[in-house]
Amino acid sequence: MKVFLGGTVAGSTWREYIIPKLEIDYFNPVVDDWTEEDQKIELYEREHCDFCLYVISPKMMGWFSIAEIMDDSYKKSDKTIYCYLPKDDDKEFNEVQLAELERIGKLATANGAIWKHSLDEVVSYLNSANDLVNDVLLQKNEEINDVFISYGRRHSLAFARKLHQNLLKKDYKIWFDMNDIPLGVDFQEQIDTGIRKADNFVYVISPHSINSDYCYKELVLALKYNKRIIPIIHVEPQEQATWDKIDPQIGKRNWIYMRQSHDKALELSAKTFEIQEKILDIPIQDWGFEDDIENALDDLSSLIENHHRYVRTHTVLLDKSLGWLNDARSTVKLLVGKERQEAERFLEQSHGIFKNHTGHSIQPPCYPTDLLANFVMESKKNGNNKQSDLFICHDLDDGEAVQNISSALAKYGFSSWISSNDISKGVEYNHAIHSGVIQSANILFFISKKSLQSDYCKKEYNFALKYNKRIIPILLEEEAVNSEALQDFEGLENLQYINFTDLREEITVKIETSSDVHADVEARRSKTPFEISLGEIVQTLNDEHRYYEEHRVFLVQALRWKELGEKQSFLLRGFNFENAKTWLRLYKDREQHAPLATHKDFIFASEAAKGQLETDVFISYSRKDSDLARRLNLKLQEAGKTTWFDQESIS
Repeated sequence: MKVFLGGTVAGSTWREYIIPKLEIDYFNPVVDDWTEEDQKIELYEREHCDFCLYVISPKMMGWFSIAEIMDDSYKKSDKTIYCYLPKDDDKEFNEVQLAELERIGKLATANGAIWKHSLDEVVSYLNSANDLVNDVLLQKNEEINDVFISYGRRHSLAFARKLHQNLLKKDYKIWFDMNDIPLGVDFQEQIDTGIRKADNFVYVISPHSINSDYCYKELVLALKYNKRIIPIIHVEPQEQATWDKIDPQIGKRNWIYMRQSHDKALELSAKTFEIQEKILDIPIQDWGFEDDIENALDDLSSLIENHHRYVRTHTVLLDKSLGWLNDARSTVKLLVGKERQEAERFLEQSHGIFKNHTGHSIQPPCYPTDLLANFVMESKKNGNNKQSDLFICHDLDDGEAVQNISSALAKYGFSSWISSNDISKGVEYNHAIHSGVIQSANILFFISKKSLQSDYCKKEYNFALKYNKRIIPILLEEEAVNSEALQDFEGLENLQYINFTDLREEITVKIETSSDVHADVEARRSKTPFEISLGEIVQTLNDEHRYYEEHRVFLVQALRWKELGEKQSFLLRGFNFENAKTWLRLYKDREQHAPLATHKDFIFASEAAKGQLETDVFISYSRKDSDLARRLNLKLQEAGKTTWFDQESIS
């Protein structure tokens, strides 16, 4: 990994400050004697470095660096880092200049760039990015390919071979069935693994691939995994019936044109494949290209390179999530440490701004699957001492709608406690849901006729009231609003619900008249009912997110202290105590979801013991052994030993 050190020169020593601290390679454009050759080298490095850093100092002599920042933030949004220094030796920016530099930072981040507010933040970010690349993006790199080529052999075998050879010359790793399926193995399993572990799925379109069941299976799997799919039109079908068989998901994407044709070529239906050679007097491999093949190959390379890091992360996390699923969702397979941090950032990035190589805004190259998002959120729960953002209160008959909504929220970084997943075999149900409510920051109550009649939902709702949890009602059925059973849930009628009675994730318009065309365009541009309602939940959950998170953390610790004899070994110490004390001071008079008496007793007891408690045991463990470490930590505290355990001791 390498960073381009751009920005202010003019005698500023900021480069000398950060270079010794960097754990990655760098390019310093500052030279004693500037030549034309130096300019060429600088332009090359600026284009090819993993990051372009621009530090603006009061010693600046011109405005060209500002122009570079804005240009790169637009064209290379995820690679550009901006930072300004209010003071550099005896030089300082004035208030007007600082206001403009702030405005530049906001414009750059709106384009997708990264804004850091000090040189130390810059160093930390670059070194962390290097670690994350090593931990996540490059792990098992030898098993991951850049491209999987899917094609119909009858028409495109020779073409696929040429495509494969061309991409190999560009140093890409390619999965190509003629080379990558060993003899004597289950070829379908090998193909599935090839798709799973490839960043891009290249789909070569021809009459054979459109009609082939095998090609269709490959396409369906790529769509299921939310792969970046790159369609290449090779042989155009001659009959409308064949065009009509093209999957709608392929029809929505931009195609790369690499067409080969022959003036005597006939449309080959499934019945004529076996006599192809008798119909055509010239072999397909000798057909001429209609399109500029060199430009088309360059376009393909540009697409493969565009957002490569994001797409590679998708591939790695998808592979890990499938491994977790196949291992019965074992906690040993969950992400830990920097892997988990990078995975959570990936989910956040999937909702950000993406641009193509020309600087135009585009959709993300691929989206996280439900499984991938749930895998990352289970890893988040495991790293947060089994505590979650959401407790899902629902009737089992509403399971499908609930699962869709909770999976969508997982893609926004919200972890969920759901009875079907989080109650272990042999655990007493009432105790489990009681713990689930306590260990969740928010309660999502899914309102339906069944849930309003459910004794379990009433218990869960009352637990939430008892512990002053924020309850967010989700309406699944309109008629439930007028149900008399609503009165059995104290205060529910006064809460503003979020309407999820329309779960459509796509609005389709049947095109029959010109007005239907306008309606279809508008439907595609507008958000679906599901997206609108989901946005309301996300906005609500983000509102005062930190308060409800700390309410949960301190409540879990306080109740454990109470239930296990108020031993000093459970009390807060150090920074965690100061943080809790500040939290209580700020919110002790709050009206909604206020701190409980239990919170106050616990924090006051911690204050009374301040300075008396030292750490008896520091727990060092592999994050793969989190379950054992949690049990060990609890047993030590029960035995009166104060512990340092990262899941509790690091804020």
